[in-house]
Amino acid sequence: MRFAKGLTLALVAGAALGLSACGGGNSEFASKIKESCEKSPQKDVVDCGCVANTVDKELDDNTKSLMLKVEAATSGGKSATDALKEAGISDADAVAMASKIGPAMNKAVTDCAKKS
Repeated sequence: MRFAKGLTLALVAGAALGLSACGGGNSEFASKIKESCEKSPQKDVVDCGCVANTVDKELDDNTKSLMLKVEAATSGGKSATDALKEAGISDADAVAMASKIGPAMNKAVTDCAKKS
């Protein structure tokens, strides 16, 4: 159980960072995602604006808000676990976020892949 909890925490924090490396749009969330994507290697394989808009539409406001908090903490050098704690994300919230983030990311990557 401890391994699963750690894996969930890592997934949520990793997803927050991963998403911030992929996306675009008009909301603060989408704008941060697009900006980070355009500085990352993912920009070569996905349309950053499309990814940001897709993820922005797929996730609820609470999940997006928590992800922004995690990103801010991890960009300050904190570990995934510390970032989640600092963001006030409980284990239950982390599990709920992970169950939403994965499908949203998969949809965005599939729908927004650049055609070669």
